[in-house]
Amino acid sequence: MTRWGTLLQNWSSSRGRQDHGGSTEEPDGPVLVEDYDGAVLLRSSEQALPGTREMADLARCLTAAEADLGMMTVVVAAAETVPLALWSHLGDLLDDWKEQGTQAVRLVVPGAGRGTPDRPALAQRIADAWQFTVIASEGSAWIVPGGSLFVPDQRDPRGGWWQFHPDTEPVPLGPRIPAPAWQDAVGQLHARTESGCAVEQIPAGVLLRHARNRRPQPGDLCYAVPVDPDRATVLVGLPGAGPNSEVSVDDLAALLAALPTAVRSEIRLAPGSDRDLLPAACAVADALGTEVELLSGTPLLVATAAPGEPQAVRPVLIDRAGSPTWSPFAESVLCRPAEEPGTAGTVRLRRWHTPLTGYPSPGNAAAVPLSQRWQVGVVRAGLALAPTGRQSPPAERPVVPDQLAVEVDLASEEPLDESFYTALTELLRDLPPELRAYAVLHAPGRSAEEARRLRKLAVHEGARMLWPTTAGADPDTLPTAADLPIDALTTYRSLIERVVEAANTGRHAEATALAADLEREVFADHGQEAVVFLQVRQIRAHVSRLAGQEALAAELYRDVAVKLLAALGPHSPDAEQAADNADGCWRAVRDIAEARRIAPGIIDLRGRIPGPDRRWLLAAERYRDELAGIPDAPPAPPPLRAVPPAPAPAAPAPAAVAESAFEEPLVDAWRRDRELILMATRPPATTSALPSDPFASAKESVPRTG
Repeated sequence: MTRWGTLLQNWSSSRGRQDHGGSTEEPDGPVLVEDYDGAVLLRSSEQALPGTREMADLARCLTAAEADLGMMTVVVAAAETVPLALWSHLGDLLDDWKEQGTQAVRLVVPGAGRGTPDRPALAQRIADAWQFTVIASEGSAWIVPGGSLFVPDQRDPRGGWWQFHPDTEPVPLGPRIPAPAWQDAVGQLHARTESGCAVEQIPAGVLLRHARNRRPQPGDLCYAVPVDPDRATVLVGLPGAGPNSEVSVDDLAALLAALPTAVRSEIRLAPGSDRDLLPAACAVADALGTEVELLSGTPLLVATAAPGEPQAVRPVLIDRAGSPTWSPFAESVLCRPAEEPGTAGTVRLRRWHTPLTGYPSPGNAAAVPLSQRWQVGVVRAGLALAPTGRQSPPAERPVVPDQLAVEVDLASEEPLDESFYTALTELLRDLPPELRAYAVLHAPGRSAEEARRLRKLAVHEGARMLWPTTAGADPDTLPTAADLPIDALTTYRSLIERVVEAANTGRHAEATALAADLEREVFADHGQEAVVFLQVRQIRAHVSRLAGQEALAAELYRDVAVKLLAALGPHSPDAEQAADNADGCWRAVRDIAEARRIAPGIIDLRGRIPGPDRRWLLAAERYRDELAGIPDAPPAPPPLRAVPPAPAPAAPAPAAVAESAFEEPLVDAWRRDRELILMATRPPATTSALPSDPFASAKESVPRTG
């Protein structure tokens, strides 16, 4: 203890208790000492982080990577200030290790590796006093899911972790421990691309973000991506990026081109936001003339389906608010460049996992047989129900964070028989409830009778079905003006084409504003009861939904349904479809207070179209009651120094609906048209709340600062 007593006195007098948490007073308070096979945790209390789960992961990861190095690790954790008793225990521990012949020690103590010319780092003083090789961080060290260590802010690009030897200058080791094979190559990348995009170091590799995006913050999921020792990950974008804040193909290609061939050939691209990266990945493959692997979502630790199995790293989709949703079955695809100029490249499924358990092994084919006639295939957007032996295209539909697409992969001229409905019912029932909540049935080109039966089946099994009634239409792409009825709409063809073009190219704010202008013009010409007005109102509702304004879309669809019911009666298929669309948009609203506001209007509508055995009405009432127990405020953010948890996919946030703004006569509503247009052009809300805490089990293993 003589070494430590002298060192502690010098350290205290130069830094003070406020800076390092120690003092020369008598020991104050108990210290919890926990041994994890080569790693020791000293805690001032049970509340001090990290906890048992993080330490077990850390010890396991370090042992696997450094089995022959004889390195001992000590983690010092205190809820606030570090009591003297804890420093005393650290001194005793170092003495014991010295007597046992230990040569190298790793200190996971915030700032232990930071020093100045007139005040050596704590790690250097320990190295000199005990004649150890000491590894320490210059700032806070985070335990990343999976057990590795990461220093987020490095003053020296080569640093983060430093190695100290007695009486010599420290050596930089980089920001990650254990150091992956690609660390040096990734560390040499410039902090900005030529056009100004920022290149941020994260545990799994780098984050490439547009200069207009905010910097990543503690608690962001980009810091929770586990480290692959052999392959770096390029995470592209952050949640909340606007339409003019997307990383360009040139920037992404330039970053990959700056890496050595050995690292670039193993690199993986992954989205860091709700944007689907497939078009960009294909363009980069063409630009570089090489294959590019694209993960379908942000790779995170998730709980596996089988009880007792360890967590696995799988892509998870992230919504606009930065919350994890569901984990795609198609984990990654390989984008291959075009073989000849003017031709398209190819996309091949590379890694996938089975969507269902308890069925025959599918072998190498990405499909699970449901019966002799039907199989469910894995595609990027979700699943495809197809005849046995058919290979469903893996990348026809974009990946959407709040939709697990269940596609009917059958030509529209082929009728759906009873065996199909049986297979579809079996598929939906075998999906876990947390995934079924995201399921959206896609069956374009079906007859009106088939559409009605599919819609009822989807509602009965807890899935959704949202698409226009036009045969062949799709919920994510507006029909062209040529596909619309040629009656009064002919007069407005040019305006409709502008709306369609803006919506289908992702300019959603512009599309909603144009649709509101079009609706006002049609109202002035024809009034609120005309069929052409209701058609245009549905167009406006559709583009509002695409823009993320689900509450406005729900109210617009509801107004159409009410008017169609009055004109055509309760058995109108078009009224049923509009009501289903209103209900579906209501359930997609993520602002809980807004969802509650419009809920009574949807309940009233469902009362007019209650469905078989009042099933649709009862489902809506249950959802309204569920909303009543959800707090308005979003979940509290994690502690500032904590790496975010490795979450399991969560159920989608409930959405609610309140009294419709369209109960009043529409002529009065038009007096408020300016506000409606403002609503239509307002950016999508990012506030979200969850019906319960889906990460409760994961929070036990939330990685924290050492």
